[in-house]
Amino acid sequence: RDARSPKLFYPAIGFTLEKLVVRYEIAYRLTKNGKFQDQQ
Repeated sequence: RDARSPKLFYPAIGFTLEKLVVRYEIAYRLTKNGKFQDQQ
């Protein structure tokens, strides 16, 4: 495949992972605060 693909591909993955980490961190804080204990 094109040798330039990784340069475009990996930053996109890094950006997506960063978004997911932020979402999980928010979800973890909400769970830690006990807002989601009723649903478990």
